[in-house]
Amino acid sequence: MRKQIRQRKRHQISFKDHPSKTDQSFKEQCDIHSITEKYQHTGMIDPCNVRSPTYGDFTGPSDYHTALNKIMDAEEAFSDLDSRLRDRFQNDPAQLLEFISNSENYEEALNLGLLSEEKTKEMKSQQALKAKKQTTQTKQEAKNDDSTTNSAP
Repeated sequence: MRKQIRQRKRHQISFKDHPSKTDQSFKEQCDIHSITEKYQHTGMIDPCNVRSPTYGDFTGPSDYHTALNKIMDAEEAFSDLDSRLRDRFQNDPAQLLEFISNSENYEEALNLGLLSEEKTKEMKSQQALKAKKQTTQTKQEAKNDDSTTNSAP
């Protein structure tokens, strides 16, 4: 016994009466064939992520909404990265942040396009200043400990 197939009514939406929101000036730039052709000639792909990295102290958001917006912005910025770069950090923004916060990784971050040369120099100088302050503070604490030890009866 054969089962009869019902004909379903096809539903469509037409946008003929609405202006196009597509910007055709990016057609060549987005065409995969022109991207691969350019890569074959130059060996380089134009970076899609032209956003500069944002760093700051995000430890104290004022409320839940602000914190959530910052998290969403960070996730969006991470998702804008190249897929190979995201794979390098197992698609985990926390691993990227840990990588960037380690001063030993600044050169690699520069090579990966995560940091600009100016930002790398700035972060290295901040790291050196921080290390110098810690050394000075440690010496001061040791000096204070010695003076209290020597003055004990």
